[in-house]
Amino acid sequence: MGAFRISVFCSIVTNQFCGFPAGRFAGMSRGCFTHPVLAVAVSQTVDWTVTGRLLLMALYNVSINLKGLRYISESPGFIPLLWWLLSDPDAEVRLHVLRLVQSVVLEPEVVARSGPELRSSLPLQRIRALSESRNPRLQAAARELLEDLHALGHDA
Repeated sequence: MGAFRISVFCSIVTNQFCGFPAGRFAGMSRGCFTHPVLAVAVSQTVDWTVTGRLLLMALYNVSINLKGLRYISESPGFIPLLWWLLSDPDAEVRLHVLRLVQSVVLEPEVVARSGPELRSSLPLQRIRALSESRNPRLQAAARELLEDLHALGHDA
Protein backbone atom coordinates (compact mmCIF):
# COMPACT_ATOMS: atom_id res chain seq x y z
CA MET A 1 0.00 0.00 0.00
CA GLY A 2 2.88 2.40 0.73
CA ALA A 3 4.31 2.02 -2.80
CA PHE A 4 0.88 2.78 -4.25
CA ARG A 5 0.63 6.00 -2.24
CA ILE A 6 4.11 7.05 -3.33
CA SER A 7 3.18 6.36 -6.96
CA VAL A 8 0.00 8.41 -6.65
CA PHE A 9 1.95 11.28 -5.08
CA CYS A 10 4.56 11.13 -7.84
CA SER A 11 1.83 11.17 -10.49
CA ILE A 12 0.34 14.30 -8.98
CA VAL A 13 3.74 15.98 -8.77
CA THR A 14 4.57 15.01 -12.36
CA ASN A 15 1.29 16.41 -13.63
CA GLN A 16 1.75 19.62 -11.67
CA PHE A 17 5.18 20.16 -13.21
CA CYS A 18 3.62 19.72 -16.65
CA GLY A 19 0.80 22.16 -16.00
CA PHE A 20 2.61 25.47 -15.42
CA PRO A 21 1.93 27.77 -18.37
CA ALA A 22 4.59 30.27 -17.25
CA GLY A 23 7.31 27.64 -17.20
CA ARG A 24 7.83 24.48 -15.29
CA PHE A 25 10.00 26.16 -12.68
CA ALA A 26 8.11 29.46 -12.37
CA GLY A 27 6.95 30.31 -8.90
CA MET A 28 7.75 26.91 -7.43
CA SER A 29 9.74 26.27 -4.31
CA ARG A 30 13.15 24.73 -4.89
CA GLY A 31 12.25 22.17 -2.25
CA CYS A 32 9.73 20.67 -4.66
CA PHE A 33 12.64 19.72 -6.89
CA THR A 34 15.04 18.60 -4.23
CA HIS A 35 12.64 15.92 -3.04
CA PRO A 36 12.17 14.18 -6.43
CA VAL A 37 15.96 14.15 -6.93
CA LEU A 38 16.40 12.57 -3.50
CA ALA A 39 13.46 10.25 -4.05
CA VAL A 40 14.98 8.93 -7.28
CA ALA A 41 18.16 8.19 -5.37
CA VAL A 42 16.47 6.27 -2.56
CA SER A 43 13.33 4.84 -4.15
CA GLN A 44 14.92 1.47 -4.85
CA THR A 45 13.20 0.35 -1.67
CA VAL A 46 9.68 0.72 -3.14
CA ASP A 47 8.11 -0.19 -6.48
CA TRP A 48 10.87 1.47 -8.46
CA THR A 49 9.47 0.79 -11.92
CA VAL A 50 6.38 2.95 -11.54
CA THR A 51 7.77 5.44 -9.06
CA GLY A 52 11.05 5.90 -10.91
CA ARG A 53 9.35 6.53 -14.22
CA LEU A 54 7.10 9.18 -12.70
CA LEU A 55 9.94 10.89 -10.86
CA LEU A 56 12.14 10.90 -13.94
CA MET A 57 9.28 12.34 -16.00
CA ALA A 58 8.88 15.09 -13.41
CA LEU A 59 12.62 15.84 -13.50
CA TYR A 60 12.55 15.90 -17.30
CA ASN A 61 9.65 18.36 -17.23
CA VAL A 62 11.64 20.55 -14.86
CA SER A 63 14.71 20.27 -17.10
CA ILE A 64 12.89 21.89 -20.00
CA ASN A 65 13.10 25.21 -18.16
CA LEU A 66 16.64 26.61 -17.83
CA LYS A 67 16.24 27.59 -14.17
CA GLY A 68 14.92 24.14 -13.33
CA LEU A 69 17.66 22.43 -15.31
CA ARG A 70 20.30 24.54 -13.59
CA TYR A 71 18.91 23.70 -10.19
CA ILE A 72 18.58 19.94 -10.61
CA SER A 73 21.94 19.62 -12.38
CA GLU A 74 23.62 21.32 -9.41
CA SER A 75 22.16 18.78 -6.99
CA PRO A 76 24.95 16.71 -5.44
CA GLY A 77 25.19 13.30 -7.03
CA PHE A 78 22.80 14.12 -9.90
CA ILE A 79 25.19 13.18 -12.74
CA PRO A 80 26.43 9.91 -11.17
CA LEU A 81 22.82 9.00 -10.39
CA LEU A 82 21.89 9.38 -14.06
CA TRP A 83 24.77 7.16 -15.14
CA TRP A 84 23.78 4.53 -12.58
CA LEU A 85 20.16 4.61 -13.77
CA LEU A 86 21.25 3.93 -17.36
CA SER A 87 21.83 0.35 -16.18
CA ASP A 88 18.33 -0.04 -14.74
CA PRO A 89 16.64 -3.21 -16.06
CA ASP A 90 13.50 -1.27 -17.05
CA ALA A 91 13.65 0.16 -20.59
CA GLU A 92 11.26 3.02 -19.75
CA VAL A 93 13.50 4.16 -16.90
CA ARG A 94 16.51 4.12 -19.22
CA LEU A 95 14.51 6.03 -21.86
CA HIS A 96 13.59 8.78 -19.38
CA VAL A 97 17.22 8.98 -18.23
CA LEU A 98 18.42 9.40 -21.83
CA ARG A 99 15.93 12.22 -22.35
CA LEU A 100 17.04 13.89 -19.14
CA VAL A 101 20.72 13.56 -20.10
CA GLN A 102 19.91 15.09 -23.47
CA SER A 103 18.37 18.11 -21.73
CA VAL A 104 21.57 18.50 -19.73
CA VAL A 105 24.04 18.18 -22.63
CA LEU A 106 22.11 20.49 -24.95
CA GLU A 107 22.23 23.44 -22.56
CA PRO A 108 25.64 25.18 -22.88
CA GLU A 109 25.40 26.95 -19.52
CA VAL A 110 24.74 23.70 -17.66
CA VAL A 111 27.48 21.87 -19.56
CA ALA A 112 29.89 24.68 -18.66
CA ARG A 113 29.06 24.31 -14.96
CA SER A 114 29.01 20.53 -14.75
CA GLY A 115 31.32 19.90 -17.71
CA PRO A 116 34.26 18.29 -15.92
CA GLU A 117 32.04 15.87 -13.97
CA LEU A 118 29.93 15.23 -17.05
CA ARG A 119 32.83 14.60 -19.44
CA SER A 120 34.95 12.54 -17.06
CA SER A 121 32.16 10.16 -16.17
CA LEU A 122 30.10 10.02 -19.38
CA PRO A 123 29.24 6.33 -19.96
CA LEU A 124 29.65 6.34 -23.73
CA GLN A 125 29.93 2.55 -23.92
CA ARG A 126 26.59 2.17 -22.16
CA ILE A 127 24.92 4.77 -24.40
CA ARG A 128 26.37 3.03 -27.49
CA ALA A 129 25.00 -0.29 -26.23
CA LEU A 130 21.57 1.30 -25.76
CA SER A 131 21.73 2.61 -29.33
CA GLU A 132 21.70 -1.05 -30.42
CA SER A 133 18.75 -1.97 -28.20
CA ARG A 134 15.86 -4.03 -29.53
CA ASN A 135 13.51 -1.42 -28.10
CA PRO A 136 13.04 1.08 -30.96
CA ARG A 137 12.26 4.05 -28.69
CA LEU A 138 15.28 3.39 -26.50
CA GLN A 139 17.46 2.84 -29.56
CA ALA A 140 16.30 6.10 -31.18
CA ALA A 141 16.82 8.14 -27.99
CA ALA A 142 20.33 6.73 -27.49
CA ARG A 143 21.27 7.36 -31.12
CA GLU A 144 19.95 10.90 -30.92
CA LEU A 145 21.96 11.52 -27.75
CA LEU A 146 25.10 10.12 -29.40
CA GLU A 147 24.55 12.44 -32.39
CA ASP A 148 24.14 15.40 -30.03
CA LEU A 149 27.29 14.45 -28.13
CA HIS A 150 29.20 14.11 -31.40
CA ALA A 151 27.99 17.54 -32.58
CA LEU A 152 29.11 19.02 -29.26
CA GLY A 153 32.60 17.56 -29.63
CA HIS A 154 32.37 14.66 -27.20
CA ASP A 155 33.95 11.41 -28.35
CA ALA A 156 30.76 9.65 -29.30
